[in-house]
Amino acid sequence: MEKSVGDFLAVACLRRETRLRREYLYRKTQEDRVRMIEEKKQKLKSALDGVSSHMDDEYKWAGVEDLKVMVTTSRHPSSRLKMFVKEVKLIFPGAQRMNRGGHEIKAPHKCLKRTVDELSHLPTRRILYLSVYMIKLGTLENEATADVECRHHSYTHTAKKRKFLSMA
Repeated sequence: MEKSVGDFLAVACLRRETRLRREYLYRKTQEDRVRMIEEKKQKLKSALDGVSSHMDDEYKWAGVEDLKVMVTTSRHPSSRLKMFVKEVKLIFPGAQRMNRGGHEIKAPHKCLKRTVDELSHLPTRRILYLSVYMIKLGTLENEATADVECRHHSYTHTAKKRKFLSMA
């Protein structure tokens, strides 16, 4: 039984129509999803326009605009610290990394140019001091590094405590 060229063209046209229909439906769902997100942001923005107290200024645009976080290191970071900063940057969505180097006073100006929301080293804002100890970088697939990711320095003075923490 031979298939004619007309049958082949009919099948090709049907496949093309189904592909175009699939693409159209996918595009419409994507547009609807984006439109719904924008509508939620607009509703939140309009609901928060009436609120104006100094306590709420910090969180006024929390759901409307994404936060911009700047991650920096010390002036002369080690290679392990550079790797850790790269992983910290991946933890916070929308984070930017800046090599400090010789920048001491220029850092706040660069943050203001990039419209960064939080500068952790300025005394007028919330400050987060972070010291890391015994960090093992890597993915969870690595058995050796998945054992213990981080240990706090104050809890690892004795071998019994260290053994207890490694079992958890």
